[in-house]
Amino acid sequence: MAGKNLSSLLSTVGGVGRLWMFNYGKNWDGTKKIEEMIIPFTTSGVIDETVDFDLIGKLDMDSVEDAGEDMNVVDHRFTDGSVGVKLVEDGTYGLTCQSMNIAEDICVELLNMVKTTTGSDNTLGKNSLAYGQDGKMGFINPCAIFLETLSSDKYSGILYPYASLGADLQVAGNKTEIWVVNMNIGAQNTPLKALDKTGASKDLTAIWGESTYVLIPKRTETAGSGE
Repeated sequence: MAGKNLSSLLSTVGGVGRLWMFNYGKNWDGTKKIEEMIIPFTTSGVIDETVDFDLIGKLDMDSVEDAGEDMNVVDHRFTDGSVGVKLVEDGTYGLTCQSMNIAEDICVELLNMVKTTTGSDNTLGKNSLAYGQDGKMGFINPCAIFLETLSSDKYSGILYPYASLGADLQVAGNKTEIWVVNMNIGAQNTPLKALDKTGASKDLTAIWGESTYVLIPKRTETAGSGE
């Protein structure tokens, strides 16, 4: 029997480019399962307009770090002290990152800021961005997060179908630095059903089951997309 060639296309995956988000509470009407949604892609450098996800911005790559908890292997022993079975206690999967894109629309989507419209142009009220109104700080749960890869022979990115996202605005006093949005993303096991934006329970996934993350292949009809 010939040996398997275990060289993997995963070895070519490198870097994180842009971050996309789908906010279930705002956008999901239950008519599509998550695997039926259109993953972001570009054609001739232009983002396709049919995508279901919102572009949250390009990430500062140096800021992308793992924030999950390691899994633990636990020995279960017989009364004489010998090991009967080894079981793995699941860890968690998450990451922290920063985005330098703090346009008003990004602040509204990520930080739950509110654009005020009352008052005149010369007052403090009109065209302000209100933050923390009704205790709604920068927390979104649940949402789907898609991270584009910068380079890969096969995969356009990694999808967290069911995640939470916490964000805050980090200001910098040094004139050589810029303000950024800090994000903390925690992946969760995807439920088979979830609440749509009306509060009704709908089928969320049929293919991936209760997956925590999914590697998404490139679209065959748009070679080179997602890079």
